[in-house]
Amino acid sequence: QLNKTEWNKLKTTLSIIPCIPTNQGMKIPNESYIPSSILSSDLPIIILNVPQNLTDDDDDDKQSIIENMENSISAEFLKRLGCRTVNVQSFVHAPSLLTNSTISNSHTMKTLIQHLMEERDNMSEGDLHALKQSECLREIGVREVPDLQKLIDRIIEEHNEQKKESNKEYKLPIALKFLAENFQQHYSKLWKAAKIKRPFLPSISLSKTIILSLSEEVFKDKSPLCATLLPNVVQLFEENFNISLLGVKDCPTLTTAFDILMEKKEEILNVETARKIFAYMNELDGLSRTLIERVSKLAFIPLKGNDNLMKPSQVFIHPDNSTTTTSSSRL
Repeated sequence: QLNKTEWNKLKTTLSIIPCIPTNQGMKIPNESYIPSSILSSDLPIIILNVPQNLTDDDDDDKQSIIENMENSISAEFLKRLGCRTVNVQSFVHAPSLLTNSTISNSHTMKTLIQHLMEERDNMSEGDLHALKQSECLREIGVREVPDLQKLIDRIIEEHNEQKKESNKEYKLPIALKFLAENFQQHYSKLWKAAKIKRPFLPSISLSKTIILSLSEEVFKDKSPLCATLLPNVVQLFEENFNISLLGVKDCPTLTTAFDILMEKKEEILNVETARKIFAYMNELDGLSRTLIERVSKLAFIPLKGNDNLMKPSQVFIHPDNSTTTTSSSRL
């Protein structure tokens, strides 16, 4: 029994060695085809004794294989070495080889698609790579990657499915990983025009729950004002490209932070939270005369023993540097 590392080493070594016996001589694994009724006889078919999947009606075949089982080699083993199971071009260019009568291209494609559906979980890496390179599949409408909007929908679906099982550790949606890995090649030019308006980035909310956020409404750095991207989300994207291409920033500008504060003031502002919030805003860039004039007219300062938020002009700096006074003096 080989472990993963040993398998990879074996595959790498054999991938360049003609070590598989076929009806056309010794071939490398990627050029060798496991016997199947849908393969053209022109292909290099493996001549080893490879047991086939049998139905209840295959009594004669069953007996034959049982008699030769001692000399058999499993199809799964050959697939792991990189041997092939399907050849798309044999369907496209030589359909007459597959049956005794001429068949239409549409029927050929139907046969191919049916076979791909049946074998989608059993294909070798060589098969999958060849399918991705096939112009034939593109011509019949098979996309290389999902539509961006549908991919976002899938991210949301996977997230919601996980949230139903709240006791389990949160795992990043597979579709999100696909987006990160394929963004540069397939989605970067579409991103701005797509104007994604559905939250899709896993984040930590102010209440410490995992939510989905829009790229322009979430930030990398921890904040007492808004959601923060999960660290493994940042890591996932940064391994593939700069996450700023999605519109995600490290932190908001002071103007943006103040807009968020005013929008959520009834929910998050009180005497206890004000110190932390105003200290955070004190570190942000973007203080301007225009912002100062705007801020001076708005009520956003909490006072102990007062249920109403106050304007800067309505409060005074207290000598003990309380939360309220520190906040008002900064703004």
